[in-house]
Amino acid sequence: MAQDSIEDLLTRATTSYREGRVDEAFRLSDLAIDRAPGDPTGYFIRGTVLESRQDYEGALRDYDRVVELSPSLPLAYNRRGGLRFKVGDFDGSIGDFDREVVLDPDKNNNHWQRGLSYHYAQQYEDCWKQFELSYATVNPTDYENGIFHFLCMAKDLGVAQARKSMLAIAGDERVPMKQIYDLYRGRGSVEDVMIAAETGNPTAAELGDRLFYGHLYSGLYLDAIGNAALARGHVARAVTNFQIPHYMWDVGRIHLAQLVEVGAAAQPPQAITSAAEKSARKQKRFRDPRPPAVRKATGSQAPGLQPHPDVTFHGPPRPLPTGAVTHDWTSFLGPTHNAVSTETRLLKELPEQGPPLVWELNKGTSYTSPAIAGDRLIYLHRVGDRERIECLHPETGERYWHVEYKTDFSDRYGYNNGPRASPVIDEDRVYTYGAQGQLQCRRLDSGELIWQRDIAGEFDVKPDFFGIASTPLIEGDLLIVSVGAPGGPTVAAFDKFTGKLSWGAGDEWGAGYSSPIPAVVHGKRRLFVLAGGESKPPTGGLMMLDALTGSIDLTFPWRSRNYESVTASSPVVVGNRVFVSASYQTGAVLLEIPPQGRREVAWSNPDFDLHFTTAIHHDGYLYGFTGRNESDAALVAVDVETGREMWRAEPEWIETVVANGKPREITESTFRGSLLRVDGRFLAIGEHGHLLWLELSPEGYRILSRASLFKARETWALPVLSRGLLYVSQNTRGTLEGTSPRLLCYDLRANE
Repeated sequence: MAQDSIEDLLTRATTSYREGRVDEAFRLSDLAIDRAPGDPTGYFIRGTVLESRQDYEGALRDYDRVVELSPSLPLAYNRRGGLRFKVGDFDGSIGDFDREVVLDPDKNNNHWQRGLSYHYAQQYEDCWKQFELSYATVNPTDYENGIFHFLCMAKDLGVAQARKSMLAIAGDERVPMKQIYDLYRGRGSVEDVMIAAETGNPTAAELGDRLFYGHLYSGLYLDAIGNAALARGHVARAVTNFQIPHYMWDVGRIHLAQLVEVGAAAQPPQAITSAAEKSARKQKRFRDPRPPAVRKATGSQAPGLQPHPDVTFHGPPRPLPTGAVTHDWTSFLGPTHNAVSTETRLLKELPEQGPPLVWELNKGTSYTSPAIAGDRLIYLHRVGDRERIECLHPETGERYWHVEYKTDFSDRYGYNNGPRASPVIDEDRVYTYGAQGQLQCRRLDSGELIWQRDIAGEFDVKPDFFGIASTPLIEGDLLIVSVGAPGGPTVAAFDKFTGKLSWGAGDEWGAGYSSPIPAVVHGKRRLFVLAGGESKPPTGGLMMLDALTGSIDLTFPWRSRNYESVTASSPVVVGNRVFVSASYQTGAVLLEIPPQGRREVAWSNPDFDLHFTTAIHHDGYLYGFTGRNESDAALVAVDVETGREMWRAEPEWIETVVANGKPREITESTFRGSLLRVDGRFLAIGEHGHLLWLELSPEGYRILSRASLFKARETWALPVLSRGLLYVSQNTRGTLEGTSPRLLCYDLRANE
């Protein structure tokens, strides 16, 4: 076979680099250099690859060779000058940029890189004159020309003269550049910059860029006016939390090193408090539109167990192993509201077809999970034109009672027409929230109605994309519900005994699909709600509320710009920080919650985009299934301190199935699965009905055991684990066996 020509090798190397295949680009450029050591192009490409890997010493050697072989190539001096700047050789970089200008005089007027090198070489007069020249002759609409003109003149002639001589910039629409420039003019504040950076519903990538520049230029300004301690904190945040692939990141890195070198105190920036958060928010009071009547108990005997006509019993579970720790599962995300279970002594080696099946219920349509307390299991689903609440025995599937009510809900996108929100059990009561807003409180032992509300009708809530999906939360004597009424409340608390409105909060956002969670932050009990329903333009975000009064302690806009989008992943609280994520080109963000003052973005990650699953925090890392669709789903690990993605994987395997009486091999995956942390491992349910024990760590994932429970799509409900029994909802008809949608109970108890 004929060898590739040098030209072909170099073309392939360039293409590989542009497509992100840097290892291949390095291999091809290295091969080209071996075959044609006198051709500068190979050195140029390899130097570019080495620079991207931050192998600056190797890159400089290659750029030196390019200059040696092509001494009249302006780009060679530009590239070497930029790299010399990155390694702190400012005089050397100025020399290269000067040579570039000699070879290409058109570069003189707008050479911002040389201007930056002048600044850090302390040639301040040359610096501000360079940016003044650029402003006057080439680019009068770039705030960064004005910023560095100010910074260099402040060092050269003083802050007062720099402010008096500021360039008049107009036409730069980048956020938050205007607020940054107002800060330099003396007309704004660092607080104004940060508030502007977070407004307007930016994506995670846009927010990261905004906050990088906001912190960087705030820090450079604070340093220029003599506040090095605060400057260091802001520049450190820019460099550490928002590592953008841009020359300005190296500017921040270099400036931070200089601040440290001169002995700036290593203290974080002071709490930045917005005007809205400085003033005590006046809690808007909402009137209860129709307080419900409370029904007295009839005194009739609670019904006993009866065989369920739609349940098939396969066999009793094993006895609980000695020393097994168990718990009830009374709400959607489990007893700790974070998909972490304390149960132990579970079956770790899964049979190929799954753990022993105890019983199965042929169910109607729904995306709900059951709730379990003691010997009662509550399940909400739709059968025909009625939503049905069932009370079953958790170990046998026998039925205590069931009630129904009419519904005509229809999913406008063609998904199933059943309820989405899971039941909640609290002592002797059970609460359900139907797809059209039917909120009911019933007696757990008998199913008798205590009170009910038509949330959609009473609060004038319009039908949303996929119906009501947020599971309510019991908090003390309150039932917390995402209402999303026009003009408020976004969130409401109802007296759990009477159903009367106790408080409402928020008047800007609709109800999200995410379920509220409680947490203690800085010693205070708070509620976290990720809101955002159907609206034009799409709006929504995080609310942190006082659990007792509903006063809003914090809001943070976080919603896709897509009109047809939802926020369905619940917040995750880690210490005094809160993590939220959304799909539809949005991503994730971690917020620092100070004891007083406004929240600050610790980091954002545009690729950690959870759709409807909730991330799990374990030992300093967040794990979760990302992706809006099956095709872009992945299992991802992220460092909770920095937001850095540790790894991304698409767990896949080959399995043999029988279709039309013939065996064939297919490739399967977890796709948009769900995770449960339990018994020292992670238990995952795949979107197509696979159950997996996983080992997850910062280094990667390992499948410890795997079983195929069924072949069906839309396995989206989080599994429920209680007393060693696992409950899984199959939400669509089986693709191979033709099985109907089912609620399945598996024996996950370990053998003695």
